[in-house]
Amino acid sequence: EDALLAVAEPVGVLAPSAAVEQYAVDVTDGEAVSESVKKCIEKFGRIDVVIANAGSMEKWARLADADPTEWWTSMVSLHLHSQLWVRSVLKLTHAILRSSLLAQHRDLGASAYQISKHALIRLAEFIDVGELIRIQTDQLTAMGNNVPSITPFLVDTSTELASHLLVRLSSGSEDWLSGRFLSANRDLDELATRRKEEGDLLKSRL
Repeated sequence: EDALLAVAEPVGVLAPSAAVEQYAVDVTDGEAVSESVKKCIEKFGRIDVVIANAGSMEKWARLADADPTEWWTSMVSLHLHSQLWVRSVLKLTHAILRSSLLAQHRDLGASAYQISKHALIRLAEFIDVGELIRIQTDQLTAMGNNVPSITPFLVDTSTELASHLLVRLSSGSEDWLSGRFLSANRDLDELATRRKEEGDLLKSRL
């Protein structure tokens, strides 16, 4: 709850007229997720967009040395929480699944995290291609700090780039990008010019 408050307070400073509610929820608990969605709708009347951003990252180690419980938690938590949130709001709003550039890598010791991030592409397609957009941002987070080898490649600046992208995606103007792997530093206008040129643009093909 303290972490949520730390996010809510600056919002009140930047946008004094904005109403902010915080709900501490176990994102792997389906009933808790549904209840938080219900409370949000009761408070605000509707939900315009859901951004599924929770997850965990195992300590990077060879499979022979990895802790099985930690490895499995990293593997399934990302998909379970995404499925639970999307199931609760799919008919109500846009849903965005936040991924990582690591989804396209095969780094020693990162099997669970990278497999789960890559599989989000298929999850987005299976849930409903017409209503899901999947993005990644190369931004340094507390979780990313647990893997020193990747931190030089992350951008520890502001969240404005990702925030602006999320607003544009949730507006509905970019729904043609549903089910695709989209980086926050992409030029959406440039991508639009290639829409007819490449029907499978940014889609994963195994």
